[in-house]
Amino acid sequence: MQDDCVNSAFEHPSQCPVLVWDNDSVRSDRILEALAGVRSAAVRRADSLEQLVAVTKGTVVVLALSSDMLSDALSASGLMLLRELNAHSCSVICLIDSRGLQKLASVCRALLAGAMRVIDSYAEEFLSELCHTVRETAERMIAGRLDDANLDSIMQRAGFAGRSPKSLALFRSVRSVSGLTDLPVLITGETGTGKELVALAIHSLDSKRSHRPFVSLNCAALTEQLAESELFGHQRGAFTGAERDRSGLFRAAEGGVLFLDEVGELSWTMQAKLLRVLQTNRLRSVGADREATINVRVVSATNRPLEQMIREGSFRADLYHRLNVLSLQIPPLRERREDIAPLIRHFVEQHASLWPTGNRPLISRDFVDALERSALPGNARQLENLVWRALVGWYGGDPISLNALPPEIWREISGIVESPDVPAAGERTTPLGSAEPTSGVLETHAVEYLQSHGWSLGKAVRHLEFILVRVALSVSGGNQSEAARLLGVTPRSVYNKLHKEFQS
Repeated sequence: MQDDCVNSAFEHPSQCPVLVWDNDSVRSDRILEALAGVRSAAVRRADSLEQLVAVTKGTVVVLALSSDMLSDALSASGLMLLRELNAHSCSVICLIDSRGLQKLASVCRALLAGAMRVIDSYAEEFLSELCHTVRETAERMIAGRLDDANLDSIMQRAGFAGRSPKSLALFRSVRSVSGLTDLPVLITGETGTGKELVALAIHSLDSKRSHRPFVSLNCAALTEQLAESELFGHQRGAFTGAERDRSGLFRAAEGGVLFLDEVGELSWTMQAKLLRVLQTNRLRSVGADREATINVRVVSATNRPLEQMIREGSFRADLYHRLNVLSLQIPPLRERREDIAPLIRHFVEQHASLWPTGNRPLISRDFVDALERSALPGNARQLENLVWRALVGWYGGDPISLNALPPEIWREISGIVESPDVPAAGERTTPLGSAEPTSGVLETHAVEYLQSHGWSLGKAVRHLEFILVRVALSVSGGNQSEAARLLGVTPRSVYNKLHKEFQS
């Protein structure tokens, strides 16, 4: 009850809540007296550490820590407290009392643990520096709170479905870097977190480049020779099979954005060639005599630890620093489970054209609950595949429920570990090609699609190819190479069929 009272005391639209905790009562009184003059801050004293970590998100915390509390980077109580406050989406201003060489180490530890600013409480002017920092932070947070009213519509236009605190923070960063229109961006995150979606958002919010092309390349799907031709183009006769001139993706993206997905897969030679283009903004096609000037913003992405690859000698440090001018880290879905329900709704709505008007599927609560409890190591891509699998097998009528999820999800939630040789109840035991009710579902689906979109054989075949690719991706857990093997095509064909359907 006391914590509720503390939080309610902060609720004022023109002020930002500021909570102060300091074991030194004399210094604490001085801090409170100084901060009382900051009009944009509603300042309170925390009576205990329990009260400190119970505050709501969006609070500025002034936290005074002794050098002992920061001495051990692995077990220090101060560092643990900083991490917990950071996880609560608080902005922490850390006051330290270290001196000499130990001061620098303590500052670095505090910053690594999540402090947004570290101030030396021994400094003569530390109170004026603290007041200035609190004022700037509070005004920025108030402005961000007012801006949230418009943020939702901007996120919808950019294709962002998540609304968790981490997704909101990510989108604010996306909006910030999009305005720095000539600087490269490196997007990092696990497989399936939506790195290309973030790149598309950067392009759409870039006022200078949004009206120019967005061109995407999956670096993992290309050989070294093909990558050079794809990126830089080639002249007719430059190599066997080069029957005509090709401009290349850099020129195709002129004035716009070139997205290099899985950039960590480029060979060492291609890394050197890409570095030179980024340094000079000039390129030479394979077989050409002259260079050409380009104006392209490069946004790259990777799920691999490039810093570790640099240490191992498989990625160039100079290219990394050229790509990593601006960086965005996408948190995995397990760290933002509040996004799962809106993502499910987004995926259903995204593919609403699969069903005639008035016959769209509803999603039951147990279906959503099960996915919110699942680990989802494949992140949003795995979630979309699970939703797709449920949609393809939907007969109409009742809402899509827990029964539409595959047995591995049931086992995960139930805690049952089955022998791989013994199929669980309800698990598929017939070959994918055998006659079963799914064929009737696809036939019905094809008829409904043709009736809704016109009886065009070419369009229907492309659409059914897209569905089969998505089913193969679902079976392979989102692995494009494995899906290509199942379908008997190349990974590039899988990639192209997916993107052609999205763009049609």
